Amino acid sequence: MSRWTPDEPINQHICRRVRERRLDLGISQKALARVIGVSWQQMLRYEQGKSILSAAKLSVLAHQLGVPVGWFYEGV
Repeated sequence: MSRWTPDEPINQHICRRVRERRLDLGISQKALARVIGVSWQQMLRYEQGKSILSAAKLSVLAHQLGVPVGWFYEGV
């Protein structure tokens, strides 16, 4: 079995959806980063798909962004 990497298509899709929803709601990267306990630079890496979001962080993001976790996977 191969190791999962940030450039996997599913990770890229999820990261795009996080950014899309954040922008739709007018929330800054800095504000959202604070909510999940990371720096804004790390939030940028998540949104660019350069880092993998953990299930726990994805759950917190879903709650904060007002969507079910499954929303991030729609369209995969």
